[in-house]
Amino acid sequence: MQGEPHADQQVIQPQEPVAPYHRSALRAAGSIGLWIVAAIAFLFSALSAAIAVVTGSFLANVPFYGLIGLGLVLFGLALWRRKDPRPRRLTGRVLTVAGTLSLVGALVSTSVLGTGDAKPIIFAGQRYELSGGVASAGAPGTDGWQSTTEKTDFTDTVNFGRDVGLGRTADDNETLRANFSVIRAPGNALPSAELIAQALDTEKRSNTTARMSDLRFTTSAASSPPQCVRYDWTANDTGVAKFPGSVFRLTTHGRMCTDSSVTHLIVIAWSHRYLDGTAAKVAESSAEPFLASLKVSEAVSPEASPFPNSHAPGTVLFSDSFKDSSGRWSPMDNEFAKLGYLPGGGFGVELRKFAHAHVSTSAVPVARDIEVDVEYRVASTAETEYGPTCRVDDAFGTFYVFLVATDGTYGIKRDAKGKLKNLAWSAGTFRAALVAPASVRIVAQCYGAGPVTLVLTVNGTTLLRFEDIDGAIGSEGRASFYANGQAGSAMRLDSFAVRELRP
Repeated sequence: MQGEPHADQQVIQPQEPVAPYHRSALRAAGSIGLWIVAAIAFLFSALSAAIAVVTGSFLANVPFYGLIGLGLVLFGLALWRRKDPRPRRLTGRVLTVAGTLSLVGALVSTSVLGTGDAKPIIFAGQRYELSGGVASAGAPGTDGWQSTTEKTDFTDTVNFGRDVGLGRTADDNETLRANFSVIRAPGNALPSAELIAQALDTEKRSNTTARMSDLRFTTSAASSPPQCVRYDWTANDTGVAKFPGSVFRLTTHGRMCTDSSVTHLIVIAWSHRYLDGTAAKVAESSAEPFLASLKVSEAVSPEASPFPNSHAPGTVLFSDSFKDSSGRWSPMDNEFAKLGYLPGGGFGVELRKFAHAHVSTSAVPVARDIEVDVEYRVASTAETEYGPTCRVDDAFGTFYVFLVATDGTYGIKRDAKGKLKNLAWSAGTFRAALVAPASVRIVAQCYGAGPVTLVLTVNGTTLLRFEDIDGAIGSEGRASFYANGQAGSAMRLDSFAVRELRP
């Protein structure tokens, strides 16, 4: 039959017509450029892998640069194949999606593996922005500098380091360190100058250790940014463990600043250590570009929102001078603490091991908007925090506590069903007049049903003023006093008063 092939004939299937395809030179050049950058990323990944094998650092950079390189390869292919009809399954859209997933994977890998992992600083113009843009700073250099990041509930920090010598001998052990931190200070009621003064005292005390001698600490006005103070200190360091008996010269240059709303403390510092009596390879002037790179936002933080009008103390609801047991505070004596009236007057709170004690009496009336006024005499320097509480429920499971610590720090916390949360604090700074042994008068105010305003005044100075919105304790309760920390000699309460607060 005509039209049917014979056995010795080959059947040729009809082919789908393919439109001619022309790739522009610009698109080709773009693809090649992406592949060149991808090759550089793969090189960084290989170098990071080699360093990780030797030192254990840069681990997060291996998948980071590898996935960046893969993503760039896929984007290059997508650009190269744009509008190319064959093969149908490997379209530019598929390649673009795959490249995007690779970049997302790179970001995820560095966030999961990169905490505390040192990263080399490659670009001289690299900047680090902390706490959502409150402050930013440049890198201290690229010639061997590395960076690590740390983040807590209250602090964002970038630490930098560079070892100039090989470190095999004392005279070849020159090191450079730098750091940039933004510390949240929610509730701070002090002016900028006073908070910075506390921070400078804290810095000086932290450097006054047994291994440091001939410590010289000076401060001066900083040219910029505003609300900053410059500090410089020099010491002989005799405590380098690798070289016992050697004396190293240690210098630090830095700036302490606050933002315009004084709800963040900003610290930038550069330090240099080398064997005393030898010529340093790095000049001290190398610190200046790093310090000058600091920029502080002028925007007012949302944490500095205005508070409602202050409330004034009115009727005294309860008072006790502890001259006798008429206040009906219950004594207690067990393995954790000893509580009770002291000979000659006063009420003693002694912790016998790491524990907390919360003392109350049903003689204190249940109330909501109150001021609690307590006078303490603290002799022990054991690490302890103490202060009055308000809105305490009958099970001692929900309350606000206003704390002063024996090291001079202070804060406000909320305990909701056994979960203690820091609300406001001294930004890691200490107040010299509060360091034990000390006589301390703490006045705490709680008012409002939600939000709740909390005010801490110590020895006549208002230190913290915080508005609790999320999870506020809006109900009324009793007032009491609290201590938490290490074992130490008894602290003495000389008076305790509760007053009603009125708008």
